[in-house]
Amino acid sequence: MHYKRGDLQVDDIDDKATQERVRSFFKTSFNKPSQFERLVARAGGSISDLKSPQWSDMPSTKSVDNTQELKHERYMQFQDEFHACIYAIKHIPDRYRLIFVNYYVDNIYKDKNWTDVANSLGMSRSQANETMNKALLLFADNYHGREDFHIKDFHVYLKPGQYSDESRLLFGR
Repeated sequence: MHYKRGDLQVDDIDDKATQERVRSFFKTSFNKPSQFERLVARAGGSISDLKSPQWSDMPSTKSVDNTQELKHERYMQFQDEFHACIYAIKHIPDRYRLIFVNYYVDNIYKDKNWTDVANSLGMSRSQANETMNKALLLFADNYHGREDFHIKDFHVYLKPGQYSDESRLLFGR
């Protein structure tokens, strides 16, 4: 059964799988950029654009003449998607955005390990894990991607009859 985005309830979301989907979008390795880094490059931006305290969630495009319209259509789609990510990050509450940006934006070269990030924010590893898990869900909740792009929604939805971990704890399912 396929759901429409507006028909679902919060209980229909698989939190752990959603967190993992967001993690994998931002995850980078020594020899491979993250999907996010690639999106930034294809949109003509840079990671340093995200570090600015003056983030703008308004899309911007460069003017093009009619002969280049088709060539730049995909470029503008990448820009829209990039701005959807900026919007999602910008609208994570400060406490959660701080750890999210420290780990995924300021640490793109992975020169700081998870413990270093947690310590720099005055958190234990367990506090940092809990805070980051919530930040990942808030990013997914705030993200409103284009329907024609490869990522429409970061949420992973439970199948009918499945219950989230929280509802199992609350209702004994």
